[in-house]
Amino acid sequence: GKKMYFIQHGVLSVLTKGNKEMKLSDGSYFGEICLLTRGRRTASVRADTYCRLYSLSVDNFNEVLEEYPMMRRAFETVAIDR
Repeated sequence: GKKMYFIQHGVLSVLTKGNKEMKLSDGSYFGEICLLTRGRRTASVRADTYCRLYSLSVDNFNEVLEEYPMMRRAFETVAIDR
């Protein structure tokens, strides 16, 4: 993946390869795992309602992590829980 996404408004379903489904809504984010690992996407995302999303490119993501190293730990903690 080349971007992560932040949900300003709306509800999305995240579907993993094991058919586990998780709902995300306002204030949540997704796509960070592949940016952290430089790997492939681990799930599919479907909009359940109209959504307004903002994206952050991998280059900008890496700039944020360089400027704020604690953010890496925060993203890694969330990624482990997912």
